[in-house]
Amino acid sequence: MELREFKMAIRTGQLDEELSGLQDLITARLADKDGPDVRWSLTLGDLSVSEDDLTLQECFDWETRANVPWSLLKPTISAHIAQALLVTVLISRQGMSEDDAVAKVGEFRAQQVMAAIGSYVVGVDDEDPLDPSDDGPG
Repeated sequence: MELREFKMAIRTGQLDEELSGLQDLITARLADKDGPDVRWSLTLGDLSVSEDDLTLQECFDWETRANVPWSLLKPTISAHIAQALLVTVLISRQGMSEDDAVAKVGEFRAQQVMAAIGSYVVGVDDEDPLDPSDDGPG
């Protein structure tokens, strides 16, 4: 359905049954709550970490090393933030000293680290009303 047709269907009442659910979806999306959330993961050799499995101590250490507030920490934002994350988890999860962790991270190629960073979505129901492949009931 083209946007013009969609607007006309709303104005003429053809979508009245769906409007309540659509309004809830739009409100949740605009408020960025109860909707899907894209999070990062990183797998580099035998090191695997994701946004959801960091401990609070690891978040604190990463924030301290990166000198960036916790809410802004994403490993794709800058090399400094990615390096701070890798150093943090090498120390906490593999027991390396800070000097050894910094040296090891310094050996990684930028492309290797970027290729190791992925993303995943949380907060999506099995039936996603915004899924373009779902034609709805019927």
